[in-house]
Amino acid sequence: MSDSFRWAYVPYHQDRTDPRLSVIYANRSSLPKSIFFITAQYDKLCHEACQMAKMLAGDTGLREDEAWDRNGIKWERVSGAMHGFVEQDWKRGSEDKSNPWPEQIEGLLTRVSVWLEAVFSERGTPGHG
Repeated sequence: MSDSFRWAYVPYHQDRTDPRLSVIYANRSSLPKSIFFITAQYDKLCHEACQMAKMLAGDTGLREDEAWDRNGIKWERVSGAMHGFVEQDWKRGSEDKSNPWPEQIEGLLTRVSVWLEAVFSERGTPGHG
């Protein structure tokens, strides 16, 4: 967790390893078996999310700048994007043909849809399966 979040939002006496504060400290058994992490390259929490994804996947050698899928954990970082890129770019609208984001977002959402269909068909129900 970055220092700005730590000191701006967390009381001094708070246990910073409480999973309700940062899910990276949660017991793996309390989390869903399948998790799809999507981050923006310039999001302040991108690196922390990648650390968690690699930890849950059990492979710390995985790269942040490449999409991967290991042990039920899927990772994708959207290059050139900032936090909130989906909402921000939809607000601009797809009428702006010089804006490449609507097409990239549509591709991302299609990949999420395919992943969700696979997870649900394997387990029959979402979540802890």
